[in-house]
This record gives sequence, structure tokens and C-alpha cells, in this order.
Amino acid sequence: SDECKVVVLARLLSLFPEGENAVNKTKDVPAVGIAISTLTPVMRQGLESAKRLDNGPQETSRDMFGVLDILWKKVFGTLSRMLSLAPNGSKRIDISHAADLVELVTAAATNCPSRHSPDLFSVLSSGASRCMDVAKLTEESGGDIKDILNLFAACFVGSCRKDKAMQGIAKNVLNAAADSLTLVPPKTDFKVKASLKVFQVVQEIGDIEGIVIAIFPELSRLVCLDDASLRRAAGALLVRANISTILDNSQTRWETAEERA
Repeated sequence: SDECKVVVLARLLSLFPEGENAVNKTKDVPAVGIAISTLTPVMRQGLESAKRLDNGPQETSRDMFGVLDILWKKVFGTLSRMLSLAPNGSKRIDISHAADLVELVTAAATNCPSRHSPDLFSVLSSGASRCMDVAKLTEESGGDIKDILNLFAACFVGSCRKDKAMQGIAKNVLNAAADSLTLVPPKTDFKVKASLKVFQVVQEIGDIEGIVIAIFPELSRLVCLDDASLRRAAGALLVRANISTILDNSQTRWETAEERA
């Protein structure tokens, strides 16, 4: 039953290693990779059940609502620890098992009730910011940043339409890419790759008007640069959002407000 799946997930999260043990193998605690392989299907099904209990037509008891709230606190705590930076053994920081974390982040973002959105946004925006730190260090050391950029995208898509902190991260990423491309000679680095990931994510979501308005100055800057991939991606986003209509509607709302005043 949904209730059983929720209780099992809450119990499993209570057993999940905390602090340093969440990212390192010790004598008493299994490696986080083993924990993630166990946790992933249980979290996916447990959070789907939690969503049904929150939104379903059947009556949910007050006790079960209390269990759901406790569950979400445990989910946010676990994700926050797993998205934290940790030494990877080569004198640089990393986020362990980034590829596996994508599914956990997606499950949380897909099923989180609106009453817990602020907590979710806080975890995801912090995670996205950390992903950018890791991407920078990984690329500088010659590593592959594909998995960390996919994790950044999962964090970003989970809250980019409503969370101002996440929109601020997107603005910083796009501006940093533009700065890199205006260097002499232009520098195509992780910032450009991250910007393309931002555009990919925004194109895949439904209601994009809010995020497009938030990053409009950065889009306007990028469409004027020489990098063809970024220029096309920024232009495509502006076309899809029908920015002229957005501006016309904003003007109409402003004039209506002036008349009422």
C-alpha cells in the first residue's frame, strides 16, 4: 500500500549515513554507492506514494499527514548531504555518484507538495551552485563534467520557474559564459556548456515565460555574441517564449495599474 511504502522510505532514510559517513566509506558504514543503489527505487516509489496520499481522493489520516511531513524533512536532509562537496581522494572536491543522484533529485522535484516547495528550492539551488563549483574544478583538472552538468540540470529544472535563487544561478552562469566569450581569444569552457544545459532544460519545461523574463538581459547579451551554439539557443528561447507578446502584456498590465491608481 502507499502508506507502507511511505513508512519504509522514512525508515530507510533514518538509517542512511549522515555527515562524513554519507560520502565516505568507513569500517562501520557501507559506501554511499551501495546506499544509493538501495535507496533509489525505494525513494522513487515512496515519493510517488506520498504524492498520491497528499493529493488522492481518499481520506488521509492526520497521523499519516504527520508522517508525510517527517518524510519530506528526511528527504531534504538526505539530498542536502548527498549534494554536499567532499574530497574525492585526488586533492579536489567532488559530489559523489552524481549520475545516480539525478534520479533522486528528479523524484523529489516531481513529487514534492507545494507546502514544502521552499525547502525543496533551498536544497536544489544549493546543489546547483555546488555542481558549478565541481564542474569548474573537474574541467580544470581534465576530467569529464557530463554527469555533474546533468545533475546541475536536474536541480535546475526542479525549481527554475519559481525559485529566485535558482534564477539567480542561471543569470550568473549565462553572464559568466558571455564574459568567457568576450575574452581575447574567446574561451569556451564549462560555463558555455552549463549555459547550453540551462537552455536545454528551459526548452523542455512547459511554462517558460517567468524564467525567460528573469534571464532576458542575459539572453539579449548572448544573441549578440559570436558563439553560434549559444546564439542559436538563446534566440530559440526568445522565439518560443514570444517575448514581444510578453512585453506587450506587461505594458498592458502597467497601463491598467496606472489607470486604477
